Amino acid sequence: MAGGSLRLVLFDGEALTVEADEVERLYENLWRLAPKRGAVALAGVLAAASRDRAAVLGGRAVELSERETVVIREAIEMPASDA
Repeated sequence: MAGGSLRLVLFDGEALTVEADEVERLYENLWRLAPKRGAVALAGVLAAASRDRAAVLGGRAVELSERETVVIREAIEMPASDA
């Protein structure tokens, strides 16, 4: 994803803006969380949204389920992978 940002709407209504350079870190962290239910599916959602011009340019938000919200919050708190 070159430039732009993604807007995520969490299950509780909180909206987060994820800058382009953070999307890859979150994607990698979600794969590290793969044993948790919803992590792999959410990684796919982020990958698809990062390729969606309307989402990247702020025209469309990605709405997350309750499970996805739990997983994305955990991924956000994790440091970047060294690998």
